[in-house]
Amino acid sequence: MLKKERFNTLCEEYARLSSVNPLERTRRHLNVVARQVISLILKKKLGLSEYAIAILVEVDRSNVYHCVTTAKEQIDIGRLEYIESLEYWQEALNVISLDGTTNFVFALNKFIDTYAEANRISNDELIEALKHELQNRNND
Repeated sequence: MLKKERFNTLCEEYARLSSVNPLERTRRHLNVVARQVISLILKKKLGLSEYAIAILVEVDRSNVYHCVTTAKEQIDIGRLEYIESLEYWQEALNVISLDGTTNFVFALNKFIDTYAEANRISNDELIEALKHELQNRNND
């Protein structure tokens, strides 16, 4: 089971390869590009929901759709910094593979989507509900 720690290890590998920390809270263009591209990878390769990606990438879930769309558009038109970021992520994924593992969010994906939609809650409330659900599952 892939946990947040494994995703963080992937991000550390990306930072080692590219000298850009994708999880650093900054608006510097290359950091933003890195977050956009990994959001696209998580969405397309692993099929994660926007909620799950928001938790992993540590952005607001409303930004994830924009990240995925922007990364796809920019890669499709051949923007160099997006292509380079994709290549760095591919190299990092060769070292820290996500294949064959189940992200901790996958198991809770239905819970997250259903709970958030039914209760129309904020990110903070969703994170608290998720923590509670994770704790319940760990106690079982």
